Amino acid sequence: HTTREMIVSVSSALSFGAALFCAALALAVLFRKPLTIASGSFSAGMLLFAFESAFTGISLEAVSAEKVAFWQTLAFLTKCFLPGTWLCFSLTYSRGNYREFLARSRYLLIAAFLLPLLLLLAFPAPLLEVFLSVQGWWLQFGPAAKALNVFILISNVLILMNLEWTFRSAVGTMRWRIKFLILGLAVVFVARIYVPSQDLLFSGHSLALAGLRTGALLIGCTLMVVAYFRSDFGDVDVYPSRAALHTSITVVVV
Repeated sequence: HTTREMIVSVSSALSFGAALFCAALALAVLFRKPLTIASGSFSAGMLLFAFESAFTGISLEAVSAEKVAFWQTLAFLTKCFLPGTWLCFSLTYSRGNYREFLARSRYLLIAAFLLPLLLLLAFPAPLLEVFLSVQGWWLQFGPAAKALNVFILISNVLILMNLEWTFRSAVGTMRWRIKFLILGLAVVFVARIYVPSQDLLFSGHSLALAGLRTGALLIGCTLMVVAYFRSDFGDVDVYPSRAALHTSITVVVV
Protein backbone atom coordinates (compact mmCIF):
# COMPACT_ATOMS: atom_id res chain seq x y z
CA HIS A 1 0.00 0.00 0.00
CA THR A 2 2.84 2.39 0.89
CA THR A 3 4.67 1.54 -2.34
CA ARG A 4 1.56 2.26 -4.39
CA GLU A 5 1.12 5.61 -2.65
CA MET A 6 4.72 6.50 -3.45
CA ILE A 7 4.22 5.59 -7.11
CA VAL A 8 1.05 7.68 -7.25
CA SER A 9 2.82 10.63 -5.61
CA VAL A 10 5.72 10.44 -8.07
CA SER A 11 3.36 10.10 -11.06
CA SER A 12 1.32 13.05 -9.86
CA ALA A 13 4.44 15.17 -9.34
CA LEU A 14 5.65 14.31 -12.86
CA SER A 15 2.27 15.30 -14.30
CA PHE A 16 2.41 18.68 -12.55
CA GLY A 17 6.03 19.08 -13.64
CA ALA A 18 5.07 18.37 -17.26
CA ALA A 19 2.24 20.92 -16.97
CA LEU A 20 4.66 23.62 -15.77
CA PHE A 21 7.17 22.66 -18.47
CA CYS A 22 4.55 22.98 -21.21
CA ALA A 23 3.19 26.27 -19.87
CA ALA A 24 6.71 27.74 -19.68
CA LEU A 25 7.45 26.76 -23.29
CA ALA A 26 4.12 28.18 -24.45
CA LEU A 27 4.78 31.53 -22.78
CA ALA A 28 8.41 31.62 -23.94
CA VAL A 29 7.37 31.27 -27.57
CA LEU A 30 4.38 33.58 -27.20
CA PHE A 31 6.41 36.48 -25.79
CA ARG A 32 9.74 35.86 -27.52
CA LYS A 33 8.71 35.29 -31.13
CA PRO A 34 6.50 37.39 -33.42
CA LEU A 35 2.92 36.16 -33.36
CA THR A 36 2.26 34.00 -36.40
CA ILE A 37 -0.16 31.17 -37.09
CA ALA A 38 2.62 28.66 -36.32
CA SER A 39 3.79 30.31 -33.08
CA GLY A 40 0.24 30.97 -31.91
CA SER A 41 -0.91 27.41 -32.55
CA PHE A 42 2.25 26.06 -30.86
CA SER A 43 1.62 28.13 -27.73
CA ALA A 44 -2.06 27.14 -27.68
CA GLY A 45 -1.16 23.48 -28.13
CA MET A 46 1.40 23.55 -25.32
CA LEU A 47 -1.10 25.26 -22.98
CA LEU A 48 -3.62 22.53 -23.77
CA PHE A 49 -0.96 19.93 -22.92
CA ALA A 50 -0.37 21.81 -19.66
CA PHE A 51 -4.05 21.75 -18.68
CA GLU A 52 -4.38 18.08 -19.62
CA SER A 53 -1.34 17.14 -17.52
CA ALA A 54 -2.57 19.21 -14.58
CA PHE A 55 -5.99 17.53 -14.65
CA THR A 56 -4.29 14.14 -14.87
CA GLY A 57 -2.08 14.98 -11.89
CA ILE A 58 -5.11 15.95 -9.80
CA SER A 59 -6.95 12.77 -10.80
CA LEU A 60 -3.97 10.65 -9.72
CA GLU A 61 -4.29 12.07 -6.21
CA ALA A 62 -8.08 11.58 -6.06
CA VAL A 63 -9.33 9.03 -3.52
CA SER A 64 -12.78 8.27 -4.97
CA ALA A 65 -13.99 6.99 -8.32
CA GLU A 66 -16.26 10.03 -8.73
CA LYS A 67 -13.38 12.48 -8.38
CA VAL A 68 -11.13 10.45 -10.70
CA ALA A 69 -13.94 10.40 -13.28
CA PHE A 70 -14.48 14.16 -12.94
CA TRP A 71 -10.84 15.16 -13.46
CA GLN A 72 -10.22 12.57 -16.17
CA THR A 73 -13.30 13.80 -18.01
CA LEU A 74 -11.85 17.33 -17.94
CA ALA A 75 -8.52 15.95 -19.21
CA PHE A 76 -10.32 14.12 -22.02
CA LEU A 77 -12.32 17.20 -22.99
CA THR A 78 -9.09 19.22 -23.10
CA LYS A 79 -7.56 16.57 -25.32
CA CYS A 80 -10.40 17.02 -27.83
CA PHE A 81 -9.08 20.50 -28.71
CA LEU A 82 -5.56 19.23 -29.42
CA PRO A 83 -6.05 17.76 -32.94
CA GLY A 84 -7.18 20.99 -34.62
CA THR A 85 -4.56 23.10 -32.85
CA TRP A 86 -1.60 20.86 -33.62
CA LEU A 87 -2.80 20.07 -37.15
CA CYS A 88 -2.77 23.83 -37.79
CA PHE A 89 0.79 24.01 -36.44
CA SER A 90 1.98 21.03 -38.50
CA LEU A 91 0.60 22.62 -41.68
CA THR A 92 2.27 25.99 -41.11
CA TYR A 93 5.53 25.43 -39.22
CA SER A 94 8.58 26.24 -41.37
CA ARG A 95 6.60 26.10 -44.61
CA GLY A 96 7.21 28.96 -46.99
CA ASN A 97 3.95 28.20 -48.79
CA TYR A 98 1.89 27.54 -45.66
CA ARG A 99 -1.05 29.60 -46.98
CA GLU A 100 -1.41 27.11 -49.81
CA PHE A 101 -1.54 24.21 -47.34
CA LEU A 102 -4.04 26.01 -45.13
CA ALA A 103 -6.29 26.72 -48.10
CA ARG A 104 -6.03 23.16 -49.36
CA SER A 105 -6.71 21.68 -45.91
CA ARG A 106 -9.34 24.18 -44.73
CA TYR A 107 -12.14 21.60 -44.58
CA LEU A 108 -9.90 19.19 -42.71
CA LEU A 109 -9.06 21.89 -40.16
CA ILE A 110 -12.71 22.84 -39.71
CA ALA A 111 -13.54 19.17 -39.14
CA ALA A 112 -10.67 18.83 -36.67
CA PHE A 113 -12.15 21.59 -34.50
CA LEU A 114 -15.87 20.86 -34.94
CA LEU A 115 -16.07 17.06 -35.10
CA PRO A 116 -15.20 16.51 -31.40
CA LEU A 117 -18.01 18.87 -30.40
CA LEU A 118 -20.47 17.10 -32.71
CA LEU A 119 -19.48 13.70 -31.31
CA LEU A 120 -19.97 14.95 -27.75
CA LEU A 121 -23.45 16.19 -28.65
CA ALA A 122 -24.30 12.99 -30.52
CA PHE A 123 -23.55 10.74 -27.53
CA PRO A 124 -25.03 12.26 -24.35
CA ALA A 125 -23.90 9.33 -22.15
CA PRO A 126 -20.92 9.92 -19.77
CA LEU A 127 -17.55 9.91 -21.49
CA LEU A 128 -16.06 7.43 -19.07
CA GLU A 129 -16.66 5.43 -15.93
CA VAL A 130 -14.05 4.59 -13.30
CA PHE A 131 -13.63 1.27 -11.54
CA LEU A 132 -11.09 0.03 -9.01
CA SER A 133 -9.10 -2.95 -10.30
CA VAL A 134 -6.01 -4.87 -9.22
CA GLN A 135 -3.86 -2.43 -11.24
CA GLY A 136 -5.54 0.63 -9.69
CA TRP A 137 -8.18 2.87 -11.26
CA TRP A 138 -9.55 1.58 -14.56
CA LEU A 139 -11.09 4.04 -17.02
CA GLN A 140 -13.93 2.48 -19.02
CA PHE A 141 -14.83 4.55 -22.07
CA GLY A 142 -18.36 5.18 -23.29
CA PRO A 143 -19.51 5.44 -26.95
CA ALA A 144 -18.54 9.12 -27.29
CA ALA A 145 -15.06 8.52 -25.89
CA LYS A 146 -14.54 5.54 -28.20
CA ALA A 147 -15.54 7.61 -31.24
CA LEU A 148 -13.32 10.48 -30.09
CA ASN A 149 -10.38 8.11 -29.60
CA VAL A 150 -10.71 7.01 -33.23
CA PHE A 151 -10.74 10.66 -34.29
CA ILE A 152 -7.79 11.57 -32.04
CA LEU A 153 -5.76 8.59 -33.26
CA ILE A 154 -6.26 9.50 -36.94
CA SER A 155 -5.52 13.17 -36.20
CA ASN A 156 -2.28 12.36 -34.39
CA VAL A 157 -1.14 10.27 -37.36
CA LEU A 158 -1.86 13.19 -39.72
CA ILE A 159 0.00 15.61 -37.44
CA LEU A 160 3.05 13.35 -37.30
CA MET A 161 2.94 12.83 -41.06
CA ASN A 162 2.96 16.59 -41.65
CA LEU A 163 5.91 17.09 -39.29
CA GLU A 164 7.77 14.28 -41.04
CA TRP A 165 6.93 15.86 -44.39
CA THR A 166 8.40 19.19 -43.31
CA PHE A 167 11.54 17.61 -41.85
CA ARG A 168 12.26 15.45 -44.88
CA SER A 169 11.85 18.45 -47.18
CA ALA A 170 14.49 20.44 -45.30
CA VAL A 171 18.18 20.01 -46.10
CA GLY A 172 21.49 21.06 -44.60
CA THR A 173 21.31 23.96 -42.15
CA MET A 174 17.52 24.16 -42.46
CA ARG A 175 17.16 20.61 -41.16
CA TRP A 176 19.63 21.33 -38.34
CA ARG A 177 17.53 24.31 -37.18
CA ILE A 178 14.22 22.44 -36.97
CA LYS A 179 15.20 18.90 -36.06
CA PHE A 180 15.07 19.10 -32.24
CA LEU A 181 11.63 20.72 -32.20
CA ILE A 182 10.23 18.17 -34.63
CA LEU A 183 11.95 15.31 -32.80
CA GLY A 184 10.47 16.50 -29.49
CA LEU A 185 6.96 16.66 -30.95
CA ALA A 186 7.48 13.27 -32.60
CA VAL A 187 8.18 11.70 -29.19
CA VAL A 188 5.01 13.29 -27.79
CA PHE A 189 2.76 12.19 -30.64
CA VAL A 190 4.14 8.67 -30.94
CA ALA A 191 2.99 8.11 -27.35
CA ARG A 192 -0.35 9.72 -28.24
CA ILE A 193 -0.79 7.29 -31.10
CA TYR A 194 0.00 4.30 -28.91
CA VAL A 195 -2.34 5.17 -26.01
CA PRO A 196 -5.54 5.67 -28.09
CA SER A 197 -4.79 2.41 -29.90
CA GLN A 198 -4.79 0.66 -26.51
CA ASP A 199 -8.01 2.46 -25.60
CA LEU A 200 -9.65 1.13 -28.75
CA LEU A 201 -8.41 -2.42 -28.18
CA PHE A 202 -9.57 -2.63 -24.57
CA SER A 203 -12.35 0.04 -24.48
CA GLY A 204 -10.38 1.80 -21.76
CA HIS A 205 -7.10 1.76 -19.89
CA SER A 206 -5.55 1.79 -16.46
CA LEU A 207 -4.93 5.26 -15.09
CA ALA A 208 -1.28 4.22 -14.73
CA LEU A 209 -1.00 4.37 -18.54
CA ALA A 210 -1.24 8.14 -18.25
CA GLY A 211 2.37 7.98 -17.06
CA LEU A 212 3.40 7.01 -20.61
CA ARG A 213 1.99 10.25 -22.01
CA THR A 214 3.57 12.22 -19.16
CA GLY A 215 6.98 10.65 -19.69
CA ALA A 216 6.84 11.29 -23.43
CA LEU A 217 5.77 14.87 -22.77
CA LEU A 218 8.71 15.48 -20.41
CA ILE A 219 11.18 14.00 -22.92
CA GLY A 220 9.60 15.96 -25.76
CA CYS A 221 9.70 19.21 -23.79
CA THR A 222 13.38 18.64 -22.98
CA LEU A 223 14.16 18.30 -26.68
CA MET A 224 12.09 21.41 -27.40
CA VAL A 225 14.04 23.37 -24.80
CA VAL A 226 17.23 22.30 -26.60
CA ALA A 227 15.68 23.58 -29.82
CA TYR A 228 14.74 26.85 -28.12
CA PHE A 229 18.25 27.59 -26.85
CA ARG A 230 19.96 26.18 -29.91
CA SER A 231 18.09 28.05 -32.63
CA ASP A 232 15.28 29.96 -30.88
CA PHE A 233 12.72 27.74 -32.64
CA GLY A 234 14.02 29.25 -35.84
CA ASP A 235 11.60 28.90 -38.73
CA VAL A 236 12.88 28.07 -42.19
CA ASP A 237 11.13 28.31 -45.53
CA VAL A 238 10.60 24.74 -46.66
CA TYR A 239 8.52 23.86 -49.72
CA PRO A 240 7.45 20.24 -49.21
CA SER A 241 7.02 18.01 -52.23
CA ARG A 242 4.19 15.48 -52.42
CA ALA A 243 6.74 12.82 -53.39
CA ALA A 244 8.15 12.92 -49.84
CA LEU A 245 5.00 11.25 -48.48
CA HIS A 246 5.11 8.25 -50.81
CA THR A 247 7.39 6.44 -48.37
CA SER A 248 6.15 7.92 -45.10
CA ILE A 249 7.90 6.40 -42.08
CA THR A 250 4.91 7.41 -39.94
CA VAL A 251 2.50 5.38 -42.05
CA VAL A 252 4.78 2.33 -42.02
CA VAL A 253 5.19 2.44 -38.22
CA VAL A 254 1.49 3.00 -37.51
